[in-house]
Amino acid sequence: MSIFEFLLANPFLLIIIMGILFSFFKRQNPPNEEQQGQGQRQQRPAGQQRAPQRQAGRQQSQTAGTEQTQRAEQREIKDWRDLFFEPEPVEEQRQEPRTPTKIERYPTLDGNEQNPNVAETEINTRSNARERLEETYDQLSRAQEEAARKFEHQTQQKKRNNKSSESLNLNFDNLSGKEAMRAVVMAEVIGPPRGRNSRGAYPRARR
Repeated sequence: MSIFEFLLANPFLLIIIMGILFSFFKRQNPPNEEQQGQGQRQQRPAGQQRAPQRQAGRQQSQTAGTEQTQRAEQREIKDWRDLFFEPEPVEEQRQEPRTPTKIERYPTLDGNEQNPNVAETEINTRSNARERLEETYDQLSRAQEEAARKFEHQTQQKKRNNKSSESLNLNFDNLSGKEAMRAVVMAEVIGPPRGRNSRGAYPRARR
């Protein structure tokens, strides 16, 4: 591969080389022009020279032109990268970190201040959520109280049933067969209680 093919294959490198050559020739041109001007002034005959005042003005203009060219050379491109990338200003590079504004620090507060409708809707939603929480808490507390009451009622009823069973326990389990027969015979002999048959035991006198 030749150099030309390599440069054509890499156009970016070709542009860089052209920029370097352009800056180099631009620096070389001003002194050549000054030398040509001096040679022309030397070749002119003495009779064709102008008055000393005009020569002084020309010298002043030449000095001003040289100063301008020197300033232009100072402002010339010192690096080939300046052709493609513009340098940032010094003020932006030295810029101090700015403090965040109120809107950046507290965006929600400023948004609420600027939009009162949004603030009202947020307040309403919060109040509704709080009311719902209170309602659920009340429902849970009521259910807990009812469960406690039911449990207490059941325990009291169980205690009463246990007491009644204990009071009515006549130790029938401990009775033997003979004692049970005696109890049946005594019941047959004694008969039913008189309180139930009080009317039959004392019949009214017939008129």
